[in-house]
Amino acid sequence: MTTTLASPSKDSPVSSASPAPQVANNGERGMFLSRAGHEMRNPLSNILALVEGIQDGIYGDIGLRQSEALGTIADNAQRLLTLINGFLDVEKIHAGTLALQNASFELDEISAQAARQLRGPAEARSLALRHSTSPQNITGEGDGKRILQIMTEALGCVVATVPAKGKVNLDVSTDLPGQVLLIRAWGGPSELQSTTVEKAVSSPPVMERLRKLKGIGISLINSLLALHDGGELDACELPGGGLLVKVRLPLKCSPSTTSSHEPAVLESVIADTEETSSPAGGEIDTHHSESPLILLVDDEDVLRNITHDYLESVGFRVMAATNGKEALELASQETPDLVIMDMLMPIMDGMEALQKIRTHSNPALSQVPIIAMSGLAVPAERDKCMIAGADACLVKPFGIKQLEMAMNQFLNSRHTNADA
Repeated sequence: MTTTLASPSKDSPVSSASPAPQVANNGERGMFLSRAGHEMRNPLSNILALVEGIQDGIYGDIGLRQSEALGTIADNAQRLLTLINGFLDVEKIHAGTLALQNASFELDEISAQAARQLRGPAEARSLALRHSTSPQNITGEGDGKRILQIMTEALGCVVATVPAKGKVNLDVSTDLPGQVLLIRAWGGPSELQSTTVEKAVSSPPVMERLRKLKGIGISLINSLLALHDGGELDACELPGGGLLVKVRLPLKCSPSTTSSHEPAVLESVIADTEETSSPAGGEIDTHHSESPLILLVDDEDVLRNITHDYLESVGFRVMAATNGKEALELASQETPDLVIMDMLMPIMDGMEALQKIRTHSNPALSQVPIIAMSGLAVPAERDKCMIAGADACLVKPFGIKQLEMAMNQFLNSRHTNADA
């Protein structure tokens, strides 16, 4: 069965009524979805941070069985996060609040990233996973993040439904004129051959089963195809319980100007669907006369306590606050080396506190590095944080190690400048 999505016809009748009320409603709906995403991601942030902290031994040693159980908890939390993000993206598309961000990207890097994101679920089912791009070294012009989502969802359908102990493949190719992208995610028994896949015929019952088993993923693919001015989604049954999910969409492609390029900087749609602005770094340098003092500000008790415990376990001094007002009072008493600030808090939110720190009369405090945290996974929110004076912005949920890397960049830089 093929689902074809076409863009609206230029000859379609246009209502003379003003669209302003609908635009306003869409704006309100978009804000509601962002807030809902924030509220749903916060508990997941707590779960993932707590699991990571226990696995790292900050609450004592754990055995192999406990470690495996924690891994299962983390995997299912990530799976739930994927469902939440997919559902919210579908709703944002329908509300007209999600737009494509077009730029150049390397197609083989996108397909490799999609395969990496499904490697864990594939290994859990003893599925051999491979990916290929033909031809190689192709540059696409479009929204690489959304193309990655389509690939990930298509491959996820196959990984979740084919028999265990087989194989799954992600094959990505373009037509000769370079105007159509073809994504084929398929899998089945180990002996299944690609020649059999090429002869597969679409089957309406297969698509209906997929809609029941992977409804959010299928809806997300269809919605993203609609944003790309139309496309086709097809599902075929393969021998031995195998499955082929095939996607065609318009995309301008051309040979890369160079065969050597840096890895694509695209955020994981599985672990964290939205962009994160943060610097790279290695290990945190705490080998100074006095350990760095961190001001941690978050109204979420669980996440704040876990982060507090972890930072102390690796040698930092930490003072904690539950809102911006408390944070300013603590920072005025003792200037921190770095601030970790949540944005949505009662009494005084993070945005106001951030601005007050940046305009503080104490030069040492006004220049302190600030890492913002936000559960509002929209680029506009991240941009607001950066414009207000944040040095980095992490979108919840994120791993403690990711926070560590961001902290390292600023703390080591400050110590280097101080020693110069």
